[in-house]
Amino acid sequence: YTVIRFGEKSKVAGKLWTQTLKKIEDVIIKRKDEVITIVGSPGMGKTTLLNAVYDSLFSTNYIIYLDLVNSPSISSSAWRFVKVTKFYERVKANAFNLLLEHKKDIGYVSFAKIREFPNWLRHAVCEKENWDEEWGFAERLYCMPYEENIEGFIEFLKDLQRLGNVGLLLDEMKLEEGQLKELHKLINEVSLPVII
Repeated sequence: YTVIRFGEKSKVAGKLWTQTLKKIEDVIIKRKDEVITIVGSPGMGKTTLLNAVYDSLFSTNYIIYLDLVNSPSISSSAWRFVKVTKFYERVKANAFNLLLEHKKDIGYVSFAKIREFPNWLRHAVCEKENWDEEWGFAERLYCMPYEENIEGFIEFLKDLQRLGNVGLLLDEMKLEEGQLKELHKLINEVSLPVII
């Protein structure tokens, strides 16, 4: 059996499934640059396994779970996930906290202190074109200036990896040209765990 049901969440059961779950979690936690593909017939537990990974790791890692069933591209689903879910708020809050810890390093000194830090960030940091060399990744994650296409998503993922562990879960991947082109680009340009 693939799962044992408890309420609305599924719990993975069975030796093969629990070993697979642990392998996927290990790949994400240790930031391994691996692609794991789960294939099989409908109803065998592929989506349940991805849900279990998400439920297990989302509170301590940056897990992006995309259901691609009706999506022509990965990037359209990715930006919907990032902007519509609580994921965006979490990333922005964590980036803000990191910037707050290093506010002197990013220029919040002397006359800048006339404005409160959040207000200064919105105006002095988010409206500029050049980002701080060391803390630019956190500035971008806070301001979200990324283009909403695959190139922007790749830049977002690279910045996000500097904030913490990232895992990309792709459910219902199809052999469609848009999805495959973007998957190929992702795998070649970003070193992160991708579970399909």
